[in-house]
Amino acid sequence: MLEPGSGAAVLRIWEAAAAAPPHRRGSVLVAQATGQPLAAVEAGPVGRRDRHLLQVRRALIGEAVEARDACPHCAARVEASFAVTDVLGADPLDVAPDPPTVELRHGDLCLTVRAPSAGDLAALADAGGEPEAVRAALFALCVARCETADGAPAVPPPEAAAAVAAAVESLDPLAAIVFALTCPECGTAFETPFDPPAFVWQELAAVASRLLWEVDQLARAYGWPEADILALSPLRRRAYLEIAAG
Repeated sequence: MLEPGSGAAVLRIWEAAAAAPPHRRGSVLVAQATGQPLAAVEAGPVGRRDRHLLQVRRALIGEAVEARDACPHCAARVEASFAVTDVLGADPLDVAPDPPTVELRHGDLCLTVRAPSAGDLAALADAGGEPEAVRAALFALCVARCETADGAPAVPPPEAAAAVAAAVESLDPLAAIVFALTCPECGTAFETPFDPPAFVWQELAAVASRLLWEVDQLARAYGWPEADILALSPLRRRAYLEIAAG
């Protein structure tokens, strides 16, 4: 279990995630923080991974979140404040260990749609390719089965993509978090996506950078080893920094 504000935990998790490619950092962060094998984290739905990631963020950094975006109309900065609990909801994500599925009718076809796992999306990123090819690969990945009315295998038509995307969103709503914002300058209302892995990584990297600076300053001033400095509470570290600077 993570200790809130644990500097040693922040640096351990940050160091492991820093060595991972950006599209796998979210899963690495969760694996390092929870002790789960990386393969187990990536085998589950994206929403479960991101739920755990936000819980890790709450334990290490806190409940309150400050985010910002630019207005698409006037480019003014728009700020949003929310609590991690507001995103997670009151109940845990209730999905099976494997990515969940749902049956979908499209014309005369019956499609079995599944939510992609975190590992599925990482594998697509590893493969690379043009955006159109990646979208086609994701569409094929999300359609686990496609049959005609008499049970014969069929190829899912591209025009079913919107229905498949809607089905995936219903299966794993936390996989695509979107905030509705209003610009305070021009009044434009717009939506902006929230990417938990990128956001939490950016925050964690900033906290780690600050911690490394504190360790450096206190080690220079007092000769203490890193472990002893990180064992201090944030309040005591700041107090010693003020004394050393005075």
